[in-house]
Amino acid sequence: MTMSSGDVVDVLDRLDGVQIEVWLDGGWGVDALLNSQTRPHDDLDLIVRISDVPALREVLARDDLQLVEGAWDSSFVLSDPSGREIDVHTVRFDGEGNGINTGIPGGGNELAMYPASGFSGTGPSQAAR
Repeated sequence: MTMSSGDVVDVLDRLDGVQIEVWLDGGWGVDALLNSQTRPHDDLDLIVRISDVPALREVLARDDLQLVEGAWDSSFVLSDPSGREIDVHTVRFDGEGNGINTGIPGGGNELAMYPASGFSGTGPSQAAR
């Protein structure tokens, strides 16, 4: 099952409604910057602070999203009964604003860093959604 733009907007709106700051990653991140869907997407990749995971779990549990890969204290993948997936990359921010990935599902425990400059990209305005 593909993740539609409507699905993405719904997830982002609900997370925004409870003040969980997330950043798009992967294909939808590129499409948001281009303000156009370039291809179908099987999942939604999100970057979220590890401290926001409990609240994110609560919000997304309403859609019957279940943990299918990874662990809550690391990066993880959620799937709903129809097969739509959300790939959550958890980070802790260092003193320079870099996002340090707390774990990579299926890839062991190696750490990756998202540079601080990557968190300043913006897509279309909230009103344009």
